[in-house]
Amino acid sequence: MNKYKLLALDIDGTTITNDQRITEETYIWIKRAIKSGVTVMFATGRGLHRVEHLAHELQLRSPMVLLNGSEVWEGTDQLIERHFLDRDTVFKLYSISRKNNARFWGYDVKGLIGYDDWDATMLHNQWMKFTIYHSETGVLQYLKDYSVSLGTVEVAQTSISHLELSPKGRTKEAGIKTICDCLNLAMDEVMAIGDEQNDLQLLQSAGLGVAMGNATNEIKQIANVVTDTNEQDGVAKAIKQYIFEL
Repeated sequence: MNKYKLLALDIDGTTITNDQRITEETYIWIKRAIKSGVTVMFATGRGLHRVEHLAHELQLRSPMVLLNGSEVWEGTDQLIERHFLDRDTVFKLYSISRKNNARFWGYDVKGLIGYDDWDATMLHNQWMKFTIYHSETGVLQYLKDYSVSLGTVEVAQTSISHLELSPKGRTKEAGIKTICDCLNLAMDEVMAIGDEQNDLQLLQSAGLGVAMGNATNEIKQIANVVTDTNEQDGVAKAIKQYIFEL
C-alpha cells in the first residue's frame, strides 16, 4: 500500500519543462501513480484556464488548488471555495505598482486580466490574485517589503522579477488541507513537489516535501529531499523513488 495517498504537483518549473511540455517519462509515472491509487493533483499559481489543457492531457479528474490557494476545485467544473483580496488592498497594490512603473496583472472571477487590459474601473472587480513584475531587483524588493507591510496578503517571490500576491492565509498549503479534509487524509499522507517560494509552506507541512533540482536554495533547504530538474524528469524520478520505492 502506498505511504503517500495524495501527490500535489506544482506546474511551472516542476511538472512541465521550460518549453511548457510534459515529458513522456513524467506522463508515464504520473499515470502509474494514479493507477496505483494515488490522487494526483495540481497545486499551482495558475488559474483554471491555464490548467485545463494539462489536466486534459494527463486525464486528471482530481481536485486542484489554483491561484496559490485562492481557489480550490473538486475538478475542472466544480468549485469548492474561492477567496478574494479586499478592494482597499488591490487599490494600494495598483497604486504602488503604477508609481514605480511596475507591470502588473491579476485574476478575477472571469480569468486572467493582463496589464494592457487594466483600467481604473477594474479596481471594483473581485480579485483573487495580483502579480507584480519589475526588472530591477531593488525596486522589486521595495514592492515586496511594501506588500508584506500591508498585512493583508500572502507574498511569494516566484522569480527574480515576479511577486505573486494572494489573500492573507491563502496558500497552496491551505488549499491542500481543504482537499485532505474532503478526502479524509492527513497531511503526512501528502507528497508535494515544487520549486519556488509559493511552494514553501506546502513542502514544509507535507509528509514528504520534494524540491526540484532547479528549485531555489530556500526551497531546497526546507524540503525533505531534492529530485532532478524539470528538464531531466525530476517529477518522474521522485514518483519512482518515493512512491514506488524503485
